[in-house]
Amino acid sequence: MPREDSKAGGGTDAPMFPYADSTWPAAAPAAAKSATAQPLQANPELICLAEQIRPRSLANRIWSELAQSIRAHSLIAVMVFIYWAAAIGVSGLVGVHPVGYLDVLMAGLGATTIVYFGGLLTLYLAYIMIVVHPKRPVLYLWKDLTSRILTLRRLCTALPVVLLLPMLISSYGSLKLEIPLLRPYDWDASLARLERLINGGYQAWEWLQPLLGFPLATWSLNAVYNSWYLVFYGIFFWQLASTSRPDLRMRYLLVCVLQWAILGNLLGTLMSSAGPAFYGRLVEGSDPYAPLMQYLHWADSVRPIWALKTQDFLWQCYAKREFLVGCGISAMPSMHVATSFSFVLLAFATNRLLGAVMSVYCALILIGSVQLGWHYVSDGYIAIIGTWLIWLSMGWFLNRTRIKEWLALGPLSQPVPCNAAARSQSEAGPPP
Repeated sequence: MPREDSKAGGGTDAPMFPYADSTWPAAAPAAAKSATAQPLQANPELICLAEQIRPRSLANRIWSELAQSIRAHSLIAVMVFIYWAAAIGVSGLVGVHPVGYLDVLMAGLGATTIVYFGGLLTLYLAYIMIVVHPKRPVLYLWKDLTSRILTLRRLCTALPVVLLLPMLISSYGSLKLEIPLLRPYDWDASLARLERLINGGYQAWEWLQPLLGFPLATWSLNAVYNSWYLVFYGIFFWQLASTSRPDLRMRYLLVCVLQWAILGNLLGTLMSSAGPAFYGRLVEGSDPYAPLMQYLHWADSVRPIWALKTQDFLWQCYAKREFLVGCGISAMPSMHVATSFSFVLLAFATNRLLGAVMSVYCALILIGSVQLGWHYVSDGYIAIIGTWLIWLSMGWFLNRTRIKEWLALGPLSQPVPCNAAARSQSEAGPPP
């Protein structure tokens, strides 16, 4: 009932909840009451809302998240399985036992993952104790991990890629081992001539030697070059569990697979080469890289140059025809540079400052690949061009409407919309 006017004081009391016309709303008509009071079964929008907020068992939640994750990773799974089947087929063709799934895990991937995450956990705990100062650091860490970092969605998002990663590594490793069996190293002389042509009649290392030709600089470059393993796994695991930008994450993961398959294996076989460190052992005639290798051996007597020991190990594998995990020689293109440039592209798509940092890192990897005798400078240039083309093509591909719908490349935090039937029924109004 509307509140009655009071004549006291010669004015009118304002209603407790004023409206534009200073009156209470009129009573709803009977038809409107019947429409708003209709049962839940007759209101599709309420049904949809109830479905979204209804408590679900943990098993149902896990299955729902896994089903979405499996569908989102169906394309990358197909690509990795094709890659894996090709590696098995080529291995059978050349008569070599392929690198197996368990071989990769036992060779150090599992231990590397445990040590890597253990280190990150230790650093984060130290940050909590030094900066945050909670009363119970371990309890604070546990709550933070379970509520923000190790969430069900994040774990289910990462799981398919975790299972596919050993297959990816084993496929690349098997095909890399078999490069000299498919095609002998016959591109080194041509790549050395190309390098001299690009650099005005000099090899690239000859330009770098006056600036970097002393043991401390070479040792530092080698340290940066070896850090690639930590940086690669760090960025890979970052994208592995990222849920903020699924389109960027999927783009990076697809580029990663295609880099190893197309650049590392296909192009590596078509342009089969061993690199400057092995030039004198494979190419007849004068060795333009002999002075570089002599300098590296001298620098190793002053400060450890770990690249030399790795190069000796790889050559022993090649000479003895040992097809082991971690063996295999291939110079063109440089996968260190290719993956480092993908870090640059990913970083600039995330943050400009991070992109600048990754650009400097990629440049150091390129310089180190030349100065340590691993690669011709053209190996790095072609790696950058190839990675850029793959990145552009994957961006175009993932922007197709059907692909985005199939892979669910929208924001993961949005609630699942009502189905079309419920929406259309709601728009049509309540049933008569």
